[in-house]
Amino acid sequence: MKSAILILVALTTAADSLHSDQSSAQQQRVVFTRDTNVWIVNVDGTGSRMLVPGADPCISPDGSKLAFTMEPPGINTLRRYIAVMEISTGGTKAYKNLPSDNSFGPVWSPDGSQILFETFVDNHWRVAAISADGSGFQFLKLPPRDAGWFSLCWAPDGKSIFCQDLQTICRFGLEGELIASWPIAKIFPEADLDSSEHLSVSRDGGKLIMDVGMENGESMKNFNGPPPAIWLFEMESGKTKRLTPKGSYAYSPCWLNDTEYLFVDVDKKETSIYRAPVAGGPRKLVVRNGTEQSVSW
Repeated sequence: MKSAILILVALTTAADSLHSDQSSAQQQRVVFTRDTNVWIVNVDGTGSRMLVPGADPCISPDGSKLAFTMEPPGINTLRRYIAVMEISTGGTKAYKNLPSDNSFGPVWSPDGSQILFETFVDNHWRVAAISADGSGFQFLKLPPRDAGWFSLCWAPDGKSIFCQDLQTICRFGLEGELIASWPIAKIFPEADLDSSEHLSVSRDGGKLIMDVGMENGESMKNFNGPPPAIWLFEMESGKTKRLTPKGSYAYSPCWLNDTEYLFVDVDKKETSIYRAPVAGGPRKLVVRNGTEQSVSW
């Protein structure tokens, strides 16, 4: 009888462990930076672990790969490379065969086949793309700007991208054709954009969430720039809605699903990552002491 009970307990424990593993595997995964390292965590806040030194982390849509900016240590001159890690094995490859030793900010395409990034070539910032394995380098034929285009993100169709130049939010086709544009002054009359703002497009392609600096807000001590806030922009109607309350220092938004988004908020003690419903409601902590988050689909 005692043996039967022990076997039953063992089987129950194994089943619970399997269920836990399956539940974890089914969760969306979030990568983020803490200090100078990239970390990964389940969207419920469990399973946090450090992956690799780096910046600008972007997790592939299926959650299996990490693209990030790698800066080799011990080098006096600025060198930044796009690198990709297989999260399950830790195997990492830096793509050093590009036309520039100064590339950063990788963004996965919706199908995980391409990576969009910024690169400095012939004294100009350019937008470029490569295949996930580092092959097939190409410049996107966007209108030339010495300062480049900021806040790169893919449209859900994988055939166009969104970006901004501090004055206008634009949607371009991959051959450089302008599909749509929205003057920032008309969307956000009291906003002050910079190159670090984040754009994120809803999966239905109709809505943007983004962070903007609020010119008339009161800045927190030791905070550089106007206080940020996160807004929702409906592209077809032109309607906007502020998602984060006054007094918060929320930035770096990205869609979590059709109804929720992730964002970073700063308080006097630390910078943490939260999730919140777009329709309004209480936020939930995902991870403390983290920023630059990206989430799998």
